[in-house]
Amino acid sequence: MEKRFFLSCSDLHKQKSGKPTYLYEEISEEEATKHENERAYYIGYFQNGILTKYEKRYRGEILSEKQIELKNE
Repeated sequence: MEKRFFLSCSDLHKQKSGKPTYLYEEISEEEATKHENERAYYIGYFQNGILTKYEKRYRGEILSEKQIELKNE
């Protein structure tokens, strides 16, 4: 499983729709931890390039997390 870091999440501004959750404004792990006391960030967990879970973190604590259900097409 691949772990990547982001500043923003589509769930913050998304209405109920069929579109999947996505993370954007990718940053490095170093950048995320350097500023973790100043701003929240997201850790996205990807399997085969598909987002399967994310955590929102701030000051070293997990504020929220979400497991993403993969839909079979």
